[in-house]
Amino acid sequence: MSGVGVDPTGRRVAHLPAAVLGNGSLLATLSARGELERVFWPRVDWAQQLGELRLGIMSEGRTRWLDEEPFTHEQSYFQDATVLRTLVRDGDLELELVDHVVAGAPVLARRLRTDERGLRLVVYCRPELAESRRYGGVWAHPESGCVVFYRRDMALAVGVIPTGKVSCGADKGEIPSVVDEAAPGKIGAASSAHGPADAVLIADLNGEAVLLCAFGASPDAALAELARHAGVQHDELLDARVRHDAD
Repeated sequence: MSGVGVDPTGRRVAHLPAAVLGNGSLLATLSARGELERVFWPRVDWAQQLGELRLGIMSEGRTRWLDEEPFTHEQSYFQDATVLRTLVRDGDLELELVDHVVAGAPVLARRLRTDERGLRLVVYCRPELAESRRYGGVWAHPESGCVVFYRRDMALAVGVIPTGKVSCGADKGEIPSVVDEAAPGKIGAASSAHGPADAVLIADLNGEAVLLCAFGASPDAALAELARHAGVQHDELLDARVRHDAD
């Protein structure tokens, strides 16, 4: 995409989301390329909480972001529900991205599926809690494969199933093309950082991986929501969303 109306990233049209998901308290908008653009919580007319949250695939040490060319995208809602299905293709490679907000909980679920083997899922997250990049913190724990961002009475926990490795560090405004825990500026095991911060999560993509983003009024509350929903099969969460919308 190019020309008038494209936002500074060059990947999406400014102020024109392609899809909307939500449950009355958490509202998410997504681009036609399946990129999460905006997240509002704890009310749909409250603060916007996201800077960037991008998905990529890693193969042979190279990361390819799913919202960039040469990938093409086909998008539709799933079963007349507020569930978004995005097919991402490049030649013979096809990935299915399914997004939905859990009914009755401040949790966004993103499932990525593919028949291609030998790939890893890469998640880059840079929130802007309470619409600010300042005065916040981030804590990462590679053993549990999750990271939690916090600022005052707002917290966001992000985790991938299956568990992978995670690193966090000072936000330099640049997304690494090849991610490694030992990369300069990144923090390793059970570490924290304050001020503008970002994080990278990496997990094996052996057919399927699920990313969960859970909000809470404190780091403990956000982590508790993440843990509670990480213990539920994604198909169960998806079926519950579809039933809720049908009712």
